[in-house]
Parts: sequence; C-alpha cells; structure tokens
Amino acid sequence: MDNSNVYSKIMKVAEWITRFAYLNLLWVMFSLLGLLVLGLMPATAAMFSIHRKWYRGEEDFNVFLNFWKYYKKGFLEANGIGFSLLLIGLFLYIDIQLLSSLSNWLGHLFLIILFVAFYIFIGVLIHIFPVYVHFNLTFLQYFKYAFHLAICQPIKTLLMGIGVILLVLLFLMFPMLLLICSGSLISGFLIGSTLTAYNHLAKNNQNNISY
Repeated sequence: MDNSNVYSKIMKVAEWITRFAYLNLLWVMFSLLGLLVLGLMPATAAMFSIHRKWYRGEEDFNVFLNFWKYYKKGFLEANGIGFSLLLIGLFLYIDIQLLSSLSNWLGHLFLIILFVAFYIFIGVLIHIFPVYVHFNLTFLQYFKYAFHLAICQPIKTLLMGIGVILLVLLFLMFPMLLLICSGSLISGFLIGSTLTAYNHLAKNNQNNISY
C-alpha cells in the first residue's frame, strides 16, 4: 500500500471538512450580522456562491472576502426572495389549514390542488438558491427558473428533497454536526446535485450566466 497516497487522501478529506466548517461559521456569523431576519437570506446566498466556486474548481481565493462580497451584493435581492417565499409559504399553509376543516367534495378538491401547489413550492425552495447563484436574472425570473426546474425535473427534485431530509435526520442524530456544518453540507449537496444540469441550461442561455 502506498502510505503517501493514503496520507494525501486523508489530508484532502480533512481540508474539505475544515472548509465546510469554516463556511458554516461564516454563514452563522453573517446571518447574525443581519439579526437573522435580514441576514439569513444573503448569508445563505453567499454560502451557495462559495460552494459554486469550489465545485467549478476555483480554490485559490479568499473565502472571507468573497463571502462578504456576495453578502453585500445580494443583500436586498436575497432578502426579497426570502420574504416572498415566506409569504407564499404562509399563504399555502393557512389555506391548507382552512380547507382541511371542510368535509365536502369541493373542499377536498381544493385541498388536493393546494397540496400539489405546496409540493411545487418545496421544489422551488430546493432550486431557488442554486438558480440565484448560477444565473444572472431578473427578480421574477429566478422564481420562473426554479419553478421550471421543479416541474420539469420532478424525480431529481424529489431525490434532492429526500437528500436534504436525510441530512437533517443526520444532524438530529449527531447534534455536533448541526453546529459545525449543517448549512454548508446542505448547500454543498444542493449545488453539487444541480451544477451539471445548470451548466447545460446555461449553454442555452449564455447571456444569463452569472459571475
């Protein structure tokens, strides 16, 4: 066995663990910088942007400075996306709660329609930040692209959703992971799951490629 090769692999794994932990720390710090309400969304967008650079093979850059750059750049837009999603989610939740109390067939029909809408909403949630950091679009187009991907790639979107659920269960089993790398692991998983498909989509929309 080539011990030097094994050692280099161990060091590579340790390096990536450190990267994920550091990125997660930045995510928490910058979320708190905006008192969570205004900081969470731009910090999340910045975290996805850093992951995108890593997955594209860019490694020789200052993570902190780039995180700060993306945080400032997307502060208003990312918060706009976040609050829009929050309002849509609350609207769907309230409607489902109201219609679930109805026992007639019309109430059941609308309830089924709302559950389908809620499933699509979850798909949009899964895709919105990968779309945001990969494409340079207008505000409404981010939702349009995320909606399009949720509808046109239902199996992949479902598998991504299952992957996120499994990660959350892992964090609940090992709370230390929740503190160290919860956000960065989920964002890394979502970016890694979408990058190939988005690169293909970007080739057909060359004027809309971001960064």
